[in-house]
Amino acid sequence: MRTAPARGRRAARTAWGVLGGLLAVTLLGAPPAGASPPDTGNEPAVRITDIGTTASDLRFIVTSSGLPEGADLTDAVVEVAFAPSGEDAVPLESTPTPVADSVVVPRQTAVLAVDVSGSLGEDGLEDVRDAVDVFLDTVPPEVEVGLVTFEAPPVERVQPTTDREAVRDALADLELANATGLYDAVVAATGMLPGEGSERVVLLTDGQDEGPDDGPGSVATQDEAVAAVRASGAELTAIAFREGAPREALQRLAAAGRGQLVDAAEGDDLDAAFDVAAASFATELEVTAQVPPGLAGRRGNIQLDVQTGSLSLTDQAFATLADAAPPTDEASEPAVEPSEVAAPPLRDVPAVELSLGAPLVWAGLAGLFLALATIVVVLVTLARRRDRPEAQRERQLSYYTLSGARSAGGDPAPVPQVTRLGDNAVARSAVQLADRVVERRGGLVGLGRRLEVADVPLRPAEWVVLQVSLAVAVGLVLLLLSGLRPWALVVGVVLGAAGPVVYLSARGSRRRQEFLRLLPETLGLVASGLRAGYSVNQALEAVVKEGQEPMRAEFHRALVEARLGVAVDEALQGIADRMQSQDFGWVVMAIRIHREVGGNLSEILDTVGATLRERSRLRRQVDVLSAEGRLSAWIIGLLPVLFSAYLLLTRPEYLLPLVQTQLGIALLVLGGVLFGVGVLGLRWAVKVDV
Repeated sequence: MRTAPARGRRAARTAWGVLGGLLAVTLLGAPPAGASPPDTGNEPAVRITDIGTTASDLRFIVTSSGLPEGADLTDAVVEVAFAPSGEDAVPLESTPTPVADSVVVPRQTAVLAVDVSGSLGEDGLEDVRDAVDVFLDTVPPEVEVGLVTFEAPPVERVQPTTDREAVRDALADLELANATGLYDAVVAATGMLPGEGSERVVLLTDGQDEGPDDGPGSVATQDEAVAAVRASGAELTAIAFREGAPREALQRLAAAGRGQLVDAAEGDDLDAAFDVAAASFATELEVTAQVPPGLAGRRGNIQLDVQTGSLSLTDQAFATLADAAPPTDEASEPAVEPSEVAAPPLRDVPAVELSLGAPLVWAGLAGLFLALATIVVVLVTLARRRDRPEAQRERQLSYYTLSGARSAGGDPAPVPQVTRLGDNAVARSAVQLADRVVERRGGLVGLGRRLEVADVPLRPAEWVVLQVSLAVAVGLVLLLLSGLRPWALVVGVVLGAAGPVVYLSARGSRRRQEFLRLLPETLGLVASGLRAGYSVNQALEAVVKEGQEPMRAEFHRALVEARLGVAVDEALQGIADRMQSQDFGWVVMAIRIHREVGGNLSEILDTVGATLRERSRLRRQVDVLSAEGRLSAWIIGLLPVLFSAYLLLTRPEYLLPLVQTQLGIALLVLGGVLFGVGVLGLRWAVKVDV
């Protein structure tokens, strides 16, 4: 609110103005009717803002600046044309409507950028308060007003709001500052604009851009401030209060905002300038033009001609018209009844940007190189080992210690000097480290057994080194391909670590199935050898010479163990344990009984072989009948996992509600339980023991 001294000064200025007017009438004759507007230094102009297009309409708002008193856009004649690029202009049928009378009033925003530097003085600061108060009284009530003050740095006092009292309270709290951050204030003011509707910036200053130490008061330069005004598309009215204002800089800013520069030498001129800026909101027009079908989707200039009184004003703006709406088949699409409610559009999910720093990127690239180098070295070494007989013999001897045999003192067996990862010290050190880790975890024997079953000629430590290298390589590759998303690194490491495990399990399972398939045929071959007069060992040698894999490798190992002093039935029991074959266990039991009590072993083997052949036929029939159920179980089991992994790599924000909200966590747990029950239920339903 205005104080009593302020009202006194206003009254004094008004009295002196009246006396000056009487003196002018006496000496120079009567002036024209109405008060003289402040010197703007700009020609009258109109401006196209807030352009919007649909398939059939073109809509924009027309604002004005510098119009003489009595000129009003609401009574103007408006003509609109559209000139496609490289073609002549096409007149458009248009309808101008005052913004205040529009069905949907466009958003209107004004940001006041006010200088509060010490050069104003207390009187000047009071004049600024009075002028802004005039602006608030004049501007239409639906216009949002914001306030930012020149300081170093500028202070955003009030965000754009229709609450006039909030702006007046901020005005009452203004105090003089010791700097003028002109260009920073302009950048801050444009940043407060919402970016829609009709937008204006009213800039008031009485001094240069100066800081407290006689240096620049702004971090931004004049060119940056001009660029900010131009990029915002807002109209800027610059008011130069008193003689110290930088007219050249203000002129550039006003030109960038296609506004005007107003000179205000004293408080009355300042009131008039703010009054004109506020009144221009009430004269805005909303123009709606019909777009012919032939112009839909075209790019070109909107040409505007406005005739108000004796003034003829023009403006143009570049725009891209909306594409024509696709034709609809009224017969196939029934009309929507008034009682039906259209579904609201899906809300936009905020994008989550997760990025990693440059040092971590370089570390990831280095780790990727080392992991890939390890894999390449393993593959090259595997190929070279075949051409070195001495290395091949050493590997053959160490092959029988894959399960991690211990010495008599209980210490782990020494690591061979020749490894699949190479003969250098780095490879041996990596294998020794992995050997200690696996031994400490207690998985040396189990991992060695799985490698034996899968017929992978690697020691457990070598396999661990290869598995870790693959996990690191896959994780870093997915990290780089996904734009450095941390979730991609986690998913890649999990996939890289799980891949070898799945491969080892699948290879072992396939080898066991092949063993069971060849077992009846092998028993028949052994029985034939026994009937021909061969001993058990000689019959087994016949299998090694004439049999197929994996029978040949397994029986060869059993014979080698028998030659080293292991009983034949114990060596064969080792095959049954590795292959997890109960059927072959019966064969071993028959051989053991034959050794102890005698009997016709060939007849027993023929009987067991016939039984196994019938069981194999029945097992294949069951597999065929349950194939659909097993395939469904695999698809249902893998689909949620793979799709979740895909979302983690591409749009992790879709999964954030599942881990950030209580409802999401509850649904995640419930879904996991139901998922597990469903998969296990399908597995039990299709599993038939034969």
